Order: sequence, then C-alpha cells, then structure tokens
Amino acid sequence: MTSDDVAKGTKRDTIVAAECCFGAQLFDPQWSAGKLPISNAYLAAGAVGFFGSTTTAYGPEEGNSGADLITQYFLINALGSASTGRSSLQARQKFVSGQKMEDPVNLKTLAQFLLLGDPSLQPCLSAGPKAINHSAARKTRRVALTAAGKAAFDSSGFPGKRIVRPPKALHDVVRKVAREKGMRAGREDLESFHIVGGEDYGAEMKSRKVQQSVFVVTNSKRPSGKRPKHIPDIHVLVAHAQDNRLIRVEAYVRR
Repeated sequence: MTSDDVAKGTKRDTIVAAECCFGAQLFDPQWSAGKLPISNAYLAAGAVGFFGSTTTAYGPEEGNSGADLITQYFLINALGSASTGRSSLQARQKFVSGQKMEDPVNLKTLAQFLLLGDPSLQPCLSAGPKAINHSAARKTRRVALTAAGKAAFDSSGFPGKRIVRPPKALHDVVRKVAREKGMRAGREDLESFHIVGGEDYGAEMKSRKVQQSVFVVTNSKRPSGKRPKHIPDIHVLVAHAQDNRLIRVEAYVRR
C-alpha cells in the first residue's frame, strides 16, 4: 500500500484509524522522491481525520489488545457523533482505564497513537433535541473528561527505574516462560523495571506492602513467507510480578 494508492482510492470525509505499524509516521517528502506520507495523502484527498501510530505498533497473535483496542475505541466514538479530538481523547482514556499501564507495550501504545487533522470536526452528526445548548453541553463534557483523565493517572501503575539486579529465581522463571514460547531470553533480550504509580495506585501498593515489577523480553528476527526481508518480525513477552512471584504474562507481535 502506497501514498499513490491512497490518493486514487480515498473518498472525501473518510475517517481513518490505522492499527498498523507506522500508520501515522511523518517525514519530509524530500526523503521519498516527493511522496507524501500515507497519512498526509489521506488528508490531502479529503479525509476528515487520521488516527494512527508513529512507530511500531503491537497486538496479540490471537484476540485484541494494544493497537487493536485503541483504534476501535476511536472509531466507535467518532461514529457516535464525537468530534475527532474528543474521539481520540476518550479512546486514550478508555484504553488507560481498561489496560495495565504497568505493561510497557500498553504505555507505548498510548504514546504512539495520535490524531492528524482538525480535532474540532464532527464527522457524524447526532440528531438530538433542538432545545439542547451545545455550548453548555461541551463545557460539561470537558469537566467530566478532565476529571476522568486525572483519575486515570492517579489510579494507574507504570514502569519506573530499571532493575539492576533482578532476583535470580524470578529472572529464571521469566526466561523459562519465554523459551517455552519459542523466544530467546539472553541477557541482551531481557529488561526489568520497578513499578511505580499515580497517587492512588502508589498509596495502595504502600498500604498493602507489596512490590511490583515487570519483565520485558524482545526478539527481532527475519520475517518468513512473502513479507519484505527488511521489515523484521518483532515478538514481545511482558511478564508481571508481585513480591517476586509471577502473576501475569502477555505476548505481543508487531502489527
């Protein structure tokens, strides 16, 4: 798929949510013989807004998470009459409230997906009562969204400082799990971090006297089949631990 394909096939007023890697990557057209990035080509062809990732995006081999979810949330909000800006904000807030931000892949997903285009545009108009004061309704929504954003931060955990010397027993368990999934788990493949959190999350960890950590195993290898050889397959294993005991494992692949 190229920018030329987009220019030929896009209809005006299109809404785009691209879960793929580098869907919203921006670069100087001079680097690509004058070709616009795909996201810009959509907008130039009359698209209303483009929601996508600036870098490598991740999701599971089966089911939905990561890039799958945040793009779904954006489209659901836009189709429900929200502006593209509010659709993006609500998608991010729902993603934070429903996913573990201690997971570096989720944290990256939150950071890498952005909206391109005019955030005030409302692609799908709702047919509400004429008596509604839309200006007042907008202010009310902003109160609620601001409060929700602050609450999401306060109640979330996230990776903090790198663990210099992780407990050997837990380190070995994570490496064993990774190998069972066909992944390398050498020293250069594995990182670990202490978990910290917002005010409420941190207070709960302290009151319950627990310590949380997260281990990340990342593998990159040449792709199989007909995929371009210069685009590697990337697999990520995220292992969550509490008090040096494994409590949850997530596996991701690049989209």
